[in-house]
Amino acid sequence: MRGSTRRPRRVSLVEGISGDGAGLGLGRACEGAAARRPAGLLTRRLLAGLRDRTVIGRGEVSVDGRQGTRTIVEARGETEGPRLKIETLTVTDARCVYDLIYAAPVDTFGDWRGDFDRFVASFFME
Repeated sequence: MRGSTRRPRRVSLVEGISGDGAGLGLGRACEGAAARRPAGLLTRRLLAGLRDRTVIGRGEVSVDGRQGTRTIVEARGETEGPRLKIETLTVTDARCVYDLIYAAPVDTFGDWRGDFDRFVASFFME
């Protein structure tokens, strides 16, 4: 909020899209220097807590006309369960960092991937 004296907070939204553990997520952090942090640091913080991580791919992406970082990893969550495939898009503007996330068990990752693409295409920064 412009002109606000309130301390910015982290906002998140997670939406389950299937009964097999797949889900979409959106996070936004607008505190202090968040938008000026290096992309690698932002991604590491986002994936903290995941075990046995293997990076499958990493590259640049454009979201709502802004350059960002795409990272795809396979990992295990904090609790026992199936190995997950996770795709993150991290984008910044002058004030905030936005994380768009899709996660699903490795075996079903492709089943809901199109929903994530539509989610990303509809995303805009205020």
